[in-house]
Amino acid sequence: MNINDLQGELDDQFRVGLAQRVLEARLNEERSHKSSHISFYLSSSLADAYMLGQQTFRSNDPARLHVTQFTSISVNQVSRGLNASTPPAINLTGTSTGPAATSDGGEVSTYLSEDLITFPDVPHEATHRTALIVCLIASDTMVGEAKIAASGQQQSASRKYEVTANDVCGRALIFRLSVPQVPTDSEIYNLIMRRISEKWSLFVQMQSNTHSSTQSERLFIASPVSIAFALGALLPQSTKAVKYTN
Repeated sequence: MNINDLQGELDDQFRVGLAQRVLEARLNEERSHKSSHISFYLSSSLADAYMLGQQTFRSNDPARLHVTQFTSISVNQVSRGLNASTPPAINLTGTSTGPAATSDGGEVSTYLSEDLITFPDVPHEATHRTALIVCLIASDTMVGEAKIAASGQQQSASRKYEVTANDVCGRALIFRLSVPQVPTDSEIYNLIMRRISEKWSLFVQMQSNTHSSTQSERLFIASPVSIAFALGALLPQSTKAVKYTN
């Protein structure tokens, strides 16, 4: 690594790409041990974690596919302290085409609600673009802020989501907790991830078939970092995370 590459302003793509190269180097070292399990522990912004999940598991670059050799994948949340509640690990099953969520079947509606809404008065080019809003934290404002940003109504004075004209959407599929916080039961936690990834992937495919065009979706997310990374591994590559600035 050239230390001069780390000087000055580093954009998102560079930082995620650097993390990806370090990760691949470590996986390459591990190949000789023929490991079947890999665990990830992340500390980063949600958008960066999501992008790293995409690049790690969805890349078409053969040099970045060592992760497909692992059949068992755990994505863990780094603890924030002794008194902080830490969600359990997300368990993914590695396949030759990418990871898959675990936890077949089961009832998740007690813990997760979903809603599809349409935004009126958006530009014509935004009518076929869809937002995925995921709120898996206790927040009274996140979904409202995301809807305002996704519909193009966010005012510059209160700019929090870094949206451009290309991020404005005509509709939004919303997932949010129906309980005060993410359950600590690992099975429920993984079931939530499976429901979101399967519903969204099916929705994106249906939209693509209906409009006979390449889809371009936007993700607005407030969740533990482990969820953002796992969603990057599970969701379609056409779904781009929108950054949030505090």
